[in-house]
Amino acid sequence: MITPWIGSKKILVIPVIVTGSAQYLPPPADWLALIKRRIYYDPHPTSGVDRSLRGYIHAISCGKAQLVADVSEPIRIPVAADGSCRTGAAIQAHPHAHLYEFACVIFTDGPHNCGGMAAWGGLFTFSPPRPGNILHGRTRVKLSEQMGVWAMELLHAVTGFGDLYFTNPHPGRFDEMACACGTHPSAYTKMYMGWINASTIPFVETVLHKEYLLYAVGLLQPPPPQYVSALKIPIGTLGHYYIVECRLRVDQFEKQTEGCSAGIPSEGVIVNEVDPSGPSPLTLKTTVALTTGQNLTLPDIGASIEVKEAVNGGYRIAVQLSATVVCGTLKNQIAVLEAIIVRSQQQLETAAPAQKKAILNRINRDQEKIRMLNIEMTELGCSTD
Repeated sequence: MITPWIGSKKILVIPVIVTGSAQYLPPPADWLALIKRRIYYDPHPTSGVDRSLRGYIHAISCGKAQLVADVSEPIRIPVAADGSCRTGAAIQAHPHAHLYEFACVIFTDGPHNCGGMAAWGGLFTFSPPRPGNILHGRTRVKLSEQMGVWAMELLHAVTGFGDLYFTNPHPGRFDEMACACGTHPSAYTKMYMGWINASTIPFVETVLHKEYLLYAVGLLQPPPPQYVSALKIPIGTLGHYYIVECRLRVDQFEKQTEGCSAGIPSEGVIVNEVDPSGPSPLTLKTTVALTTGQNLTLPDIGASIEVKEAVNGGYRIAVQLSATVVCGTLKNQIAVLEAIIVRSQQQLETAAPAQKKAILNRINRDQEKIRMLNIEMTELGCSTD
């Protein structure tokens, strides 16, 4: 289950010194300062651009999510006899870890394998049990791992959003949850994390040809009037659709920035296929973003997307749907309304006199909607079978 990240989340950060193994290097003298720098404010030595984890979360969420970190004093634990990571042992060793919802264990550098990882979905088991335990999201990273790795694991732990790299081709550097590389998440991911309102990502369903203004995902959301954050084009089954968005190198996270982000691979319009039944929900259909004059054909639904021109903050695109797709959508809408009317008529039989008028009005409104949809079907030459 995905939990949107809205508001402030407090994370317990536990620096860990593993003893008894040369696989774990000693911590630098300014270890805590380096950790706090990475989390709170990490200016590039030349440009001054902030590369911090907190700044990244603020940027990708348009200020809707805030990271607060309590960095504890380092904890020492002996190396495991079987060579496994001691993430759980480090959490267990902290006397107040159970009072936090989320914990991040920071390992020193070295050739060990205790790098980026996250776990979520159930309470951490303390032994002995601790009263008032609320810890359920936990992660680990190495000190030297890129900010994108820290961010991906933190987003896993806080939101429960999974990895997006199990499809081929996956979104890659067009989504932080596929690349761990410090770029903005896609419109799909931001929608589920609560940072883009679904109302700004309309479905293209019942119009054969229409133009839209796409606003770059990396810019402040919601988009200005007349723009949309992205578009959905239904494929057929519930939850299965294409999602169209614009990507521009608008900040240090969408650009290639040393110590911060690998940057998006190209600028323009990208399309992902959303399939909730797949190994992960997104499959990239445009490995290189489309720019002015280019188009993408979606033969499975007889649709096409054409990039018309660059506009301030995004692109103007045209979407062409086949009559078959539009007719199918109209038929589905009529079927849904007919089912609603049947339920309303059943309610009418047992409704109190004061309620009957409202139910009748609702039935009349739904019947009028069906009438208008049937007119659209006639104009398109849709079959009534």
